[in-house]
Amino acid sequence: MKVYIASMFSDKDRVLARGNELAALGIESTSRWASESVPHNTTQKDCTTEYLQETAVADLEDILRAD
Repeated sequence: MKVYIASMFSDKDRVLARGNELAALGIESTSRWASESVPHNTTQKDCTTEYLQETAVADLEDILRAD
C-alpha cells in the first residue's frame, strides 16, 4: 500500500518519522516533501519561483502515486 501524508511544512520532521513507522509496517509513504533539505521554518517568500514550481509538480506526482 502507498499513502500520501499531508501536513503543514513545519511538521515535515514529524511526517518523515511517521513515514518511517509506516515503512516498518510495509506501507510506503509517497510524500517526498518531508525529505526536502530546506529548514522546516522556510516560507514561500524564502524560495525561488522555480523551486516552488518544481515542488508543486513533485507533490502532485506523489499524490497520484498513492493508493
